[in-house]
Amino acid sequence: MKIHNIILWILSILLSSGCSDKTGYASTNSSDTQYISSKDSPINLSIDSTMHTKVAYDLYSSDSDDDDNSYYSFATSATGYYYILLDELSPEADLELYVYSNETYTTKVTEATTNETNGEFLYYLLEGDRTYYIKVNNYANSDDIYYDVIVKSPNNITGIDTEGNGTIAKPKTVTIGTSINDTIIGKNYGDRYNYYKFTTTDTKGFYDITITDIVGGANLYIYLYTDDKFASQEGKIEDTSALYQKLSIYLQANTTYYVQVYNSTGTAINSYDIVVDEH
Repeated sequence: MKIHNIILWILSILLSSGCSDKTGYASTNSSDTQYISSKDSPINLSIDSTMHTKVAYDLYSSDSDDDDNSYYSFATSATGYYYILLDELSPEADLELYVYSNETYTTKVTEATTNETNGEFLYYLLEGDRTYYIKVNNYANSDDIYYDVIVKSPNNITGIDTEGNGTIAKPKTVTIGTSINDTIIGKNYGDRYNYYKFTTTDTKGFYDITITDIVGGANLYIYLYTDDKFASQEGKIEDTSALYQKLSIYLQANTTYYVQVYNSTGTAINSYDIVVDEH
């Protein structure tokens, strides 16, 4: 009888403390842990808050009604670059990350599908006061994958230059003869364009637009335009084998020109120096 009472006492403790899942995280009633999702009922993500979740590996999983995908939604408060991260994978796996602008998941905004077992992330310019939708695909894995997902707001991103990179609406000014250091996003990680403008001196002649000291394996192209809409192209350089790029071109005096830098390859975050020199 004493042994029986001891067993009952142990069971009562276990039941009162709650059970955890196989990964050691809290059960699905926790505010930061949710597993079940579908296109019709995506998991809502709070900006700057981590959600522990999972993606199933087959059609017959009890925690998902949509094959190898899990679905999420989040609302932006302001226009800016948002950072979307899939991290802490258990076990290690190859996941694919897709972002859509509509609740039917048909209008794709961007994607990240390059990392094999280290999770995925995106750094992308999104409009404010909108709801976006995320699909995570369990690609070529033979198990349910547990992971953390977080969407960081533009004001809560560290380690990434969110202010310095010029946009079409507000290109960064480059002073003739002065080199500046900048960063650019790699292929499949977001907006792979940076924009600049410069004004020539009182003398017309040849100018060099040069990119050097590229860090991160990026292959950068240079495009030169004569208008602030970046529509009338004046010149370009697309050397796929170069570790640097230089566009030498004859330009008019006292004229503002516009430069677009495009990253055709590279890791997620790349840095480089850009300078405009007069001959």
